[in-house]
Amino acid sequence: MAIQVVGAQEVQTDSNLIHSNGRVPPAVVAVRTRDDIRIDGVLDEPVWSLATPATEFRRDEPSDGKPATESTTVYLAFDDNALYVGARLYASDTAQISRRLDRRDSFATSNDRFFVILDAHHDHRTSFAFGVTPAGERSDATTSNDTRMGVDPTWNPVWETETTIDSLGWIAEMRIPFSQIRFSTSGEQVWG
Repeated sequence: MAIQVVGAQEVQTDSNLIHSNGRVPPAVVAVRTRDDIRIDGVLDEPVWSLATPATEFRRDEPSDGKPATESTTVYLAFDDNALYVGARLYASDTAQISRRLDRRDSFATSNDRFFVILDAHHDHRTSFAFGVTPAGERSDATTSNDTRMGVDPTWNPVWETETTIDSLGWIAEMRIPFSQIRFSTSGEQVWG
């Protein structure tokens, strides 16, 4: 999924968004907000209703590239200081949502987990991963060269996240300060 931080402008598909496999990932435009977003695991701020939802997610594991078995809707917003992520993760059987709390950066595969991985230069060289479980366990890492072999979980940025579990599944809300990641200084940003 390509993240295009360009305010409310129309987004054009351009050749630098095409992956090596020939696919063009769906684009998500982050909407600018001047209102405060309270990170509480509830998507009740007006900006979330203004943001265009991202919904076309595919599985990575198992069966790389197949449609996801459960629906997920993600919204992006930003202000002068941070990127905000709001995610509604649906679950057909909410009793199956893992509520186990592990240590930070445990990356336990037995837990449900939502990740945002930002390639802020869109060069497939370095990315910043931010993850959370329904119980609120945080994970963060840097990765290199688009591989799992280059994961560095010792990176511990300062960021916020909260989650809630409800009758539809669970919600994750994140605030990722721009000071914690490297990116270009151009006025229009295209991130992977």
